Amino acid sequence: MPVGWGVVGASGFAKYRAIPEGILPAKNGKLIAVMNTNEERVRAVSETFGGVRYYLNSEELYRDAEVEAVYICTPHNSHL
Repeated sequence: MPVGWGVVGASGFAKYRAIPEGILPAKNGKLIAVMNTNEERVRAVSETFGGVRYYLNSEELYRDAEVEAVYICTPHNSHL
């Protein structure tokens, strides 16, 4: 069964590289949800990738029972 992925910081690099080049082509992975604090951006990313769930804060994404792994795709100074 594929690993359910969530992406925090889903715009920019995540939208153009990490998701389409890393998560989507992986035979053992499935994109479940994306998160960004900008609702307009995260909604657009969600729609780009088939209408996956989207969240406006990371805590909500972490509570999603289908998200088993999280890709942190935010600037380095915001990881903690």
